[in-house]
Amino acid sequence: MKKCMSLVLCVFLLSACQMSPPSLSVKTDGKSLTVYTGSYCWEAFGKGECVSTGGPNDLMGEDKPPAVSAESEATLSFSEKPDELHMKREGSTETIEGTSENGKASFALPDEPGVYVYTAAGRWEQGSAVYMLQVQVN
Repeated sequence: MKKCMSLVLCVFLLSACQMSPPSLSVKTDGKSLTVYTGSYCWEAFGKGECVSTGGPNDLMGEDKPPAVSAESEATLSFSEKPDELHMKREGSTETIEGTSENGKASFALPDEPGVYVYTAAGRWEQGSAVYMLQVQVN
């Protein structure tokens, strides 16, 4: 029994100390959006790693965003709750206000039709990461 408990504890600790930032999934209007992991710095097991990526155009390339309804709510779900979360819409200087609880955050999409690109920057004890996503508002 002790060996089993030790194994469970080791698996738990190793999963909590991953070498990459937590994953992020985003849903809106009943659809899952593609999330692109951008630049990040992460430390675990006494080792650190920083990865630098390009901007939205470099990461998303020619990918077509899904069409969603105007003013629908987007829900972000992190695999590990961030200590801090900041969101911006590309082309806007305003920070997006949203609600955040238990590793989830939500915000309303614009009411004007168009393609919108969002950046979410999270910070955890082990490091920080930037995520990007895009939607086509109809």
